[in-house]
Amino acid sequence: MSVSLRSQLVSGVALVGAGAIALTPIQPAIAPAVSPARISSQTVALAAAVDPITAWLDVWNSSEQAFAAVSSQFLKAPAASGQQMMANGLRYLTELPDFTGIVDQIVTNWQNSAAAAFTLDKGGVNNENNLDALHKLAFSLLPQLLPPDIPPALIDFTTTWTSGALIGDIGPIVAPFLALGNSFKAVGEAVKAGQWRDAITELINIPANMTKAFFVGGPLLDLTALVNKLLPPPTQLDQFAIVMGGLFTPANPLFNSVSVNLAGIQINGVPAGPMGSTFALGQQIAKVLGWDGTGNPLKPGIPVPGSAAGVAAPAATAPKAAAAAVAPPSADDAPAVAAPEPAAPEPAAPAPTVEAPAVEAPDAGASDATPAAPPSRAGGHGKRGGGAGASDDSGSSGAKHRGRAA
Repeated sequence: MSVSLRSQLVSGVALVGAGAIALTPIQPAIAPAVSPARISSQTVALAAAVDPITAWLDVWNSSEQAFAAVSSQFLKAPAASGQQMMANGLRYLTELPDFTGIVDQIVTNWQNSAAAAFTLDKGGVNNENNLDALHKLAFSLLPQLLPPDIPPALIDFTTTWTSGALIGDIGPIVAPFLALGNSFKAVGEAVKAGQWRDAITELINIPANMTKAFFVGGPLLDLTALVNKLLPPPTQLDQFAIVMGGLFTPANPLFNSVSVNLAGIQINGVPAGPMGSTFALGQQIAKVLGWDGTGNPLKPGIPVPGSAAGVAAPAATAPKAAAAAVAPPSADDAPAVAAPEPAAPEPAAPAPTVEAPAVEAPDAGASDATPAAPPSRAGGHGKRGGGAGASDDSGSSGAKHRGRAA
């Protein structure tokens, strides 16, 4: 009995459960909501702020402009000093055989060339304003600021193109490392300030900054502490630095590349390049040697052996002609005396001895035909013609008688 009741109870529970399931609406299972990944706005801004391309474009543009400026300066007169030396050599050939004068000119030119490399140049030699207005003002005030134990010749040397070439040779070596140090300093300051974007950007742009410093220059070599130790105690500078140049930086002397800040007055320096300063130095030496500063020293119109020799030849041959006129006068005079002798036949010309036979022929009576010539010339001039005719008749009759007798 209990078994049957248990089975019925189970069946009833099953029916109730089946009915409940049938009556309940079927709904799909809903997955738990998953929150989307959150992207920090700072990360997005950081990715957008990092731009390594712009820095390299600036390197390309700056290097191209600097190279164009240096090339223009070189093409003004390529190797000007060498050209002028060759032009002087050609002129020396036209001055031969004046060896003493040529040697004197060579010695003088070498002395002037050596002096030009260390001569004070305040902007007038090459007409390229190697010192700008502010640096000229600072240069005029230096004697009042510097201690008297500094030789003035050393300060004057800083305005020459040689000083620019020397500091320019150092620039491409030192400038990239200065740029690297400036980049690390900027990164540290950005990190301290919490500017992570600036720090990462500066790190990425380090190669571009060093490349730009090598070709164009720009970093400052700070010497403020060292210079202030050399100055008298009342005089102290807020800044004294040298702007380092790059490989393609144009010409500038050392003094023009100095940045100074004295009592709030700022004078910014301009970098000096090795190539540009060397070109300027060569052009200055060429002017000392005789270049007029326009065009190439080797140009048409300069004295050359071909053209100048033709002008100098008469002067050289004149002594030879004079010597020839003096040395062999006896040889020349002899032909001059002998020449008139062929003209001496003039006495033979008046030899009208030919007319003498014409006169003697009638006396000999051998020329019968000669009497015929006078009649043709005198043809019947008065009684002389008649007498001649009579003699002809007598002669002809005599001839007839002799013929008969024969």
